[in-house]
Amino acid sequence: MRAAIADGPPPLGPGAPARERLIVFLDGLGAIAERNAALLSAHEQACASDKFADPSYQLWHRHLSGLVAEARPGLDSDFAAHALLAAFDGELVRRMAASSGEPRAFTRAVTDLAPALVGPV
Repeated sequence: MRAAIADGPPPLGPGAPARERLIVFLDGLGAIAERNAALLSAHEQACASDKFADPSYQLWHRHLSGLVAEARPGLDSDFAAHALLAAFDGELVRRMAASSGEPRAFTRAVTDLAPALVGPV
């Protein structure tokens, strides 16, 4: 995923509009979270003392912040990136998967939220 957002083909990689890249990125991150919810929870516990210092969190935050800033100038992109990443809570991912009975319910909810934040693609 890191290589794809930095050097991969659009829409995940450079060259696509920021709104489109944002949604595709959240879709990919959601898929990873849904496949690895238990691992995500364990990682959260391991980084509990300062999750904001975690290199993966910092990378995802920088990427999201940049996309939000480009897609919606004037919005606090730093906060918006933190708010989007806050949704990627391992327990929330597992709860949504268990309660909805629909595949990719969590990812669909997160990708539906993005256009509400930055406007439609």
